[in-house]
Amino acid sequence: MSATTPAPAVAGLVNVLRGALQADAAMRSAAEHELAHLRTTVPEFGLLLVQVALTGDQPFEVRQLALLTLKAYTRTNWSSKTEHFEGPEPPLNIKQQIWTAIMDHGLTDANARVRVSSAYVVAKIAHVSWPDEWPDFLPSLLARLQAPHLPAQHGALCVLRDLVRDDLTDQHLPEIVRVILPHLLGVYTSATMPLGMKNRAMAIFRDLVELLYNAKEAHPDLPSVVADMLPAWLDAMAPVLQAPAIVARPAGSDPAWDERATYATFRAKVHAYRAVQTVAAAFFAALKPHARAIVDFAWRDVTALAAVPVDELDVVDENDDSDEGGADPVSGETLVYACIDVLQRVLVKPSVSAAALFQDGFLGTLLPVLVELMRVPEEKATAWREDVNEYIAQELDEDAFGYSLRVAAQDLATAIIDKYDQRAIDPMRQVCVMMLQKFQTDAVRLEAAVALLGQVMAGWDQAAHVIESLMAVPAVTGTTDNIEAQEFLRARVLRLMGQAADELPAAAIDACARFALQSLDATRPVMLVNAMHALVAIVNATHTTAAVKDLVQHPLMHAAGTLVETARADSLVFLLETFVAALRIRPDAAAPHVPDHMARIVRVWQRSVDDPVVTALVVEVVDAMAASPAGLAALVAPAGGAPSTARLLEDMLAAPDAHEPGVVAAAVDMLAAILHRARAANAQAVVAPLVAATYAPLVALALRTDDATTVVAAQAALQAMVGGGHALVLASTAGLAPVVQVAARMMRGDTPEARAIGVGTLVRALVAHGGNDVVAVLTDLVRAVAARLATAQTPSLVQGLVLVIAQLMHDATTYEPTVALLAATPAANGARALDVVLAKWTDAHEVLEGHRDIVLSAHVLAELFARQDPRMANVVVPGRTVAAEVAAANAAGGRRVTRSAAAKANAGVGETGIPVFARILQLLVSELVQADSRLMAAEDELDGEDSEEWDEDDDEDEDGVNAGQFAYLSDVLDAAEEGGDRNDEADDDVDEMIETGSAWTQTVRLEDYLGTTLLHALSQNVWEVQARAPQYLRQDQLDALTRLAQQGPKATAA
Repeated sequence: MSATTPAPAVAGLVNVLRGALQADAAMRSAAEHELAHLRTTVPEFGLLLVQVALTGDQPFEVRQLALLTLKAYTRTNWSSKTEHFEGPEPPLNIKQQIWTAIMDHGLTDANARVRVSSAYVVAKIAHVSWPDEWPDFLPSLLARLQAPHLPAQHGALCVLRDLVRDDLTDQHLPEIVRVILPHLLGVYTSATMPLGMKNRAMAIFRDLVELLYNAKEAHPDLPSVVADMLPAWLDAMAPVLQAPAIVARPAGSDPAWDERATYATFRAKVHAYRAVQTVAAAFFAALKPHARAIVDFAWRDVTALAAVPVDELDVVDENDDSDEGGADPVSGETLVYACIDVLQRVLVKPSVSAAALFQDGFLGTLLPVLVELMRVPEEKATAWREDVNEYIAQELDEDAFGYSLRVAAQDLATAIIDKYDQRAIDPMRQVCVMMLQKFQTDAVRLEAAVALLGQVMAGWDQAAHVIESLMAVPAVTGTTDNIEAQEFLRARVLRLMGQAADELPAAAIDACARFALQSLDATRPVMLVNAMHALVAIVNATHTTAAVKDLVQHPLMHAAGTLVETARADSLVFLLETFVAALRIRPDAAAPHVPDHMARIVRVWQRSVDDPVVTALVVEVVDAMAASPAGLAALVAPAGGAPSTARLLEDMLAAPDAHEPGVVAAAVDMLAAILHRARAANAQAVVAPLVAATYAPLVALALRTDDATTVVAAQAALQAMVGGGHALVLASTAGLAPVVQVAARMMRGDTPEARAIGVGTLVRALVAHGGNDVVAVLTDLVRAVAARLATAQTPSLVQGLVLVIAQLMHDATTYEPTVALLAATPAANGARALDVVLAKWTDAHEVLEGHRDIVLSAHVLAELFARQDPRMANVVVPGRTVAAEVAAANAAGGRRVTRSAAAKANAGVGETGIPVFARILQLLVSELVQADSRLMAAEDELDGEDSEEWDEDDDEDEDGVNAGQFAYLSDVLDAAEEGGDRNDEADDDVDEMIETGSAWTQTVRLEDYLGTTLLHALSQNVWEVQARAPQYLRQDQLDALTRLAQQGPKATAA
């Protein structure tokens, strides 16, 4: 070495390292503390570690630990510029001695693992110190790469691998690319270099290409540099790709020779194909001249490997030394994956596929080979039959992360279908049908062919004929010696039925349903779960008759319900989803069977109560069960020795800290579902005990939890209690005062908006059903709503609170105190609470969701418009006049513009504010004109708020804001005055419907009511609407009022 430290210091460090390797915990801990002390107090600590690590007469374990400690040292001490620096930083002269010693001796050590660890340290040092402190790093590394000494070359390649993968910066990249790539090519093409080191060179090349692609914007000149080098690399790969995948044994050779040669070929091909895939993704233009040849190479290898028994393809070369060889252990499967990845990447390029896929009939040879790869290995079939949970997780779950040759082959077919659609689908169908004929007596291959066919069934008019022919194949329906193969084949046919269900006519649906029902055989589990899967799809298919649904419901529910108790987590999800689907076919017909399954569902939930996915599915089961009175009764009564669902809910709410917040929230959702279902079925008495038992703990939970999901769920459940006809039950416990406390907590300014989302709905229930409990706190309630509304930003919270105000203003008994209080309550910037509330309300109306909410808001706005309350005369809300729209339209060349664009194009007269009556008039006329599409219009308005762009495609489809389009209301005024008295009876009908309460939002046609209200307003000239309307309404809106006056409320559409 170029420098050494005193021998006693080295010997002392060796003793400490030996101590850290001891089995005794106390000795090991003491040694580790001593190492930490030396790291922070001895400037030469890193150099001491190097000398121990590179001393060949030390035990390997001690050398290895020294290198591991040195790795940590480079992370925590090497430079104060690094993220994980702890210090102290060694002096530069010590750093120089360290990297010189490692480069001279660590990278050339006889032990490969020492070289690998030394290379890691060098890469970490270079990441920080090159080029500023270590300018000759790259020449020094190249000298070792070119040395006639294999260990030095291997060590240098290891450094490059670690540097390129983890430690290369944008500063380093240009020099590495220009200097290193030619030398890596020299390694790869060397006639004397070991294959493992060639593979490592190829892996580094691949990583560099990927880095270059990702950094092409920072270094726009580098892609052309690489593109110039790529032909030479691709030419160098050709001999590897051309070589046969399976190497035959020469006569008289070592019996193990062919396996070693085959695995060596596998490794070389895998690296080459992976590099090709990366080049295809990053620089396809450079690959294009070679693309067809590469497809041929990959296809030949896949074809050769497909002929190998599937069970033998996953055998790994146990003699592969990844440290020396530079490649992960590979198998035939690994090579197949690499080939398929290349085919998938290259075949979707039109310049390749036009000839390869469609002109040369490549699809006709591709699909049979894919079938060979998709065969189910016997060992896998046996394992799946013995544990159907594993089958569901790996095969039936479409979101599974597992990967196999079956999945890889299907992915290749899917990529071709996605790219070429019908151009590929039609020939693929033809080939699949031919294979169905060819493999009629071969259940294993027929199953794979049916699986492939499933990918091209959608929209096929021959789907019914193909399925009928499959049901007649003896291998599917008859007896066979290969029970396992037949079970998987029949299971695959069932899957095909599910995939094609929407394409089948009623007669075929009926036949498929009966076939699937016959397959509900618990002794053949794989077939059983696929039968359930098919039946769920059949039930939801377009042409399924009520008779078929009735035929399917009970057997499907029984099959799923019977298995849930023994299912693992993976299959439990599938079974619960199936059970819910069966329940919902016809809840009343399922009701008699619900008690039989309730005990199992309860026990499943008890076992998996802290699993949020299972709990969420149990919520769906409970909701489906509660759809009938019998199901409700089963939910609140003990079943089969298990506690009732209601009792479990009580226990969870009483001790919420014992469960995860998400699970508690799901349980509260379950409670709300039961209560809503009870109200719909007018079965409040059935769940009264549940309400009485859960009310107090639910309130306590809502008052103390900080979990947003749980708080929102609790508000919904309390709203279901308050508004669900349980007033007597609540009065007999603690009354509604606790619910008022919950609402008050949600409306406090310091409560995050995410927790308060549901408070509007809860307060509306209190207003409607609270009686004296609400009257006593009405003043505080209105002030709290106004204060929260003034600062609220979340749209759903704003809308919920706005509707509280709407409900209070709609009720004749609460209108006056509400408006008086809002008018007398000061707000920010000298405004009144009334001004803030009306501004928020008129702004939120256009984006309300839900029919009842839209109707409530529109009706009450119409009432406010008609009342002409003088306290609202001076209220100004966000909006724009016709003049502002005209100016914006002129600035946009007469095109349709968004609200924000109008404001920007006409600064000063944009959305600065208009009288509230004018904004209400705009909203009411807009509702009148677009009653059938108001939600779509609201979404367009929202999009316009965020974008200044205008879509010219909208020109012919939507009424726009055009310059010079506006006129005055002269014709409308006379017509309105003439026809103003003809709707008195309609006014009386509206008044009567409003007085009936909330039901009116479901019975009144909004456009009829608004038309009547506007006619009345015109005739009475409220807010001087006849003279002032042209200031605020577009011409199309004025035209609507003209038609309204002339023809009545049903004639507003052009």
